Amino acid sequence: MGKRTLVIMLAFGLAFSVLGVAGNANAEEDISKVLNSVIMKNFKAYEQEDIEKVMSTVHSKSPGFAATKDFSSQIFPVYDIKYELLNFKYIVIEQDYALGRVKQKTTKISGPEFKDNIIDSIVIFKQESGVWKLWSQATLTLEYI
Repeated sequence: MGKRTLVIMLAFGLAFSVLGVAGNANAEEDISKVLNSVIMKNFKAYEQEDIEKVMSTVHSKSPGFAATKDFSSQIFPVYDIKYELLNFKYIVIEQDYALGRVKQKTTKISGPEFKDNIIDSIVIFKQESGVWKLWSQATLTLEYI
């Protein structure tokens, strides 16, 4: 194999490597947008106090599914709450699970005593029938404001 052939092969190899990285970057950007939209759909459903829409964003086999439904049913008649996404950062995807870091601001519009807060958490998403849904959450920090 001549030097020129080797250089051309290396150039093509480099080009395909760069395209592969760019493809992965696009895939990560796409999954980040999808996961972000799950969070936003969940927040909107909570603000609309629509239990069916809330639960449509939660995986039906999630360990917190029943608790989420019960909690939502209890707070909807009592509070009006605003949910604001301050930051979302996609972390990783592994088969049918994905992780994202969510920073949200929760403020009371009306209702009994409530401490407005900012929560920083790791959210676990899991696919259900090809659709990303909320699976679980681990709170990293909770700041009352």
